[in-house]
Amino acid sequence: MQKINFDNQKEEELIQIAKIIFPGSSDKYYPEFYKTIQYVQMEEANKIPFSLLEHKDKTTNNYIIYFHGNGENINDSKYLVAGFLKYIKANFILVEYPGYGIYKNTITSAEQIQKDALIVFDYIKQKFALNDNQIYVFGRSIGTGPAFYLGANRNFAGLIILSAYITLYKLVNDLIPQKAHLLLNENNLNNQENSQKIRCKCLFIHGNKDKLTFLEPIQELYNNLPAHIKENSYLSIQENMEHNSFDFQKNLVEPIQNFYPELKMINIVEDDNEYDQYE
Repeated sequence: MQKINFDNQKEEELIQIAKIIFPGSSDKYYPEFYKTIQYVQMEEANKIPFSLLEHKDKTTNNYIIYFHGNGENINDSKYLVAGFLKYIKANFILVEYPGYGIYKNTITSAEQIQKDALIVFDYIKQKFALNDNQIYVFGRSIGTGPAFYLGANRNFAGLIILSAYITLYKLVNDLIPQKAHLLLNENNLNNQENSQKIRCKCLFIHGNKDKLTFLEPIQELYNNLPAHIKENSYLSIQENMEHNSFDFQKNLVEPIQNFYPELKMINIVEDDNEYDQYE
């Protein structure tokens, strides 16, 4: 009985940790945004919501699977992604996390997020009949966890890693150190481990003034890449860029266009209203 009580207590503490690391967001999306929502059916009764933001160039056959940061849902993250659509030639898939937005009835956990990432990736590849070289994966902040996980378990064209962290354990240790020991033996989002197994080239973007995810650990992740992957990858350190404060075009768009020239829009119209429906 004591063991059962301990396990129950541990589960409650892990749930508390999840609420801090994966706080979720409003369970509502704007009415117009619902039109972009699609679902991936899982083996269980639940289903994973994702949003498809299509590029105005209908001949575009590149897809970027995007994993957003914590404290926001895919409706919130669409504002950032809509900006990319004006400069990056690709369709974007915004994947929701369990416990975020309208994705309910599933416990928020690192393990579930990783499982969902594989399910969505395989579904998107099959649904749109994509080759590996047509798929890119983009992770921001907490979203770098599922992005790295996919990079270690699936083949695709490239990774974009924005404001990454080392491990979920170290992230929790920074926020609530008295609870971090609970994650020592948990299956969690371990970027340090997954970075050693990456199968595709990577672009790291990180601000030198980021106070949430520090630069030194990011350099460690970059150096962890397999030698043949690292020689084709790049760490872009952005001056005066913070975790949530940056020059969108200079700090984000230009590094992506330079590293992945195949994604660069040739003719950019700054006042294009094509994507107002997403903003």
